[in-house]
Amino acid sequence: MSYHILIVDDEPIVRNGLRNFDWETYGFECVGACENGREALDWLSRNAADVVLTDIKMPGIDGVELSGLIRERYPDLLVILLTGYNEFAYAQQAIKTGVFDYLLKPAEDSDFEEVLAKCAHTLQEREMSKQMLSVLSHHFLLRNGLRESHLSEAARELVRRPALRREGPFRLVLVSSELEHPDPDACRRLERRNFARISNREWILLCPGEEIGTLQQWLADEEEPLNAGVSLLHDSDEEVPEAFAEANKALQLKFLNPEARLFQYADRHNASHDWEPVAAVIKKMMLVSNRINALNAGKIEEYLSDIMQELESRQIAEPHIRQLLLYLILSIESELAKASLLPDDQWTVAKEEWTALIRNADRFEGIKSVLAERMAQSIQALHDANTRVKDSAKLEEALAYIHVHYAGVLSLDLIADELQMHPNFFSKWFKDNKGINFIDYVTQYRIDKAKELLEHSELKAGEIAERTGIPDARYFGQVFKKHVGLTPTEYRALFK
Repeated sequence: MSYHILIVDDEPIVRNGLRNFDWETYGFECVGACENGREALDWLSRNAADVVLTDIKMPGIDGVELSGLIRERYPDLLVILLTGYNEFAYAQQAIKTGVFDYLLKPAEDSDFEEVLAKCAHTLQEREMSKQMLSVLSHHFLLRNGLRESHLSEAARELVRRPALRREGPFRLVLVSSELEHPDPDACRRLERRNFARISNREWILLCPGEEIGTLQQWLADEEEPLNAGVSLLHDSDEEVPEAFAEANKALQLKFLNPEARLFQYADRHNASHDWEPVAAVIKKMMLVSNRINALNAGKIEEYLSDIMQELESRQIAEPHIRQLLLYLILSIESELAKASLLPDDQWTVAKEEWTALIRNADRFEGIKSVLAERMAQSIQALHDANTRVKDSAKLEEALAYIHVHYAGVLSLDLIADELQMHPNFFSKWFKDNKGINFIDYVTQYRIDKAKELLEHSELKAGEIAERTGIPDARYFGQVFKKHVGLTPTEYRALFK
């Protein structure tokens, strides 16, 4: 994967020179070149980039002003200033206001390498964070695809409804169903409690703080799998969007405590102490998942051992351990299914079995032993698959060698040495993977090439014999007739 960089410079020679720079060597691709700041902003409004490399001195919007506008509109974009020695202090000051880095003209390749390496590292760290959020999103309840800002607008509109208005301080309650299609009776029960529906499976309500206990009891008695996030106490209707954001974030605590139903935003501070070790374990789990994607079984066992030690040594609450282990095993089973090592019907059964096992197990040791057994099976399956992949690649290499060298001396010892195998092992391995022994395959390939020459050339049989690796013309005739049922002359006559 390469990162996208946009060039901004008003001098055509510099701009074109930068555009033709060997960005690929450093993991980047130049996706555009603009001659001034205004053109760059217009380009960014229609295209995406990861890094902007801009000159400082430009007419109109200069590099520093452009950097400020980019920071306001595209805060994730990294900006590098290209500056002369007389602008050096100016560039350093710009860095204090948010510019990522600068390059002094004339910049050497080593200068580019250093700055681009820093950019790549920063972008990779961001990708890792996004990947972790993606991992966690499987466990969060808010999966309706709407951005929080849109939902906050919905909340602002809904507050005008009479059913939502409250006198005095209030908390916003965001209720979410775990079902994609909530039960209609449950929806009606929520409406009778004055909840306003904001999406297919989400409702909100403004309620006095003292009603939280009643809400908790109602959720415990409710048959529908509902969960509620509760904001801090607020005083004004203008604070509804902020309250909604708090309730939304409170619901994310479901990941750390899957058995609970009510989550308060105030609890997030206490949960942060639990979150650090959980995040560390998730990083290790992601390494396991990446190894599985590559069908690399070699390191999986080592990573799994590290994860188990991490879970035992860190102060992680028991419900969190269950949730993490469930995520780990289902991730691995999912990757096995993607690699066609686990049929779809078995994958469905496996999900149900593992969910029940981990949630119902009395002790961590019991989960650990069963998990270790299943992981051993998974590792063996991956090892077997990896071996098949390697055998396939090795076989292609062997066949390619035969197809290139068939006209010369081609012995079992020669090709075994080329592939760094023992001749006896190669002989058995070739037959197991190709379904025919090595000598028979080479002979058949030579005969096929001889047939092509007999059909399309005027070469004599002796010349064809030499060109196909059977230099003795008499022996060639015998072998050809044995395989084809005709002499070379008789075979050629068929195409006259």
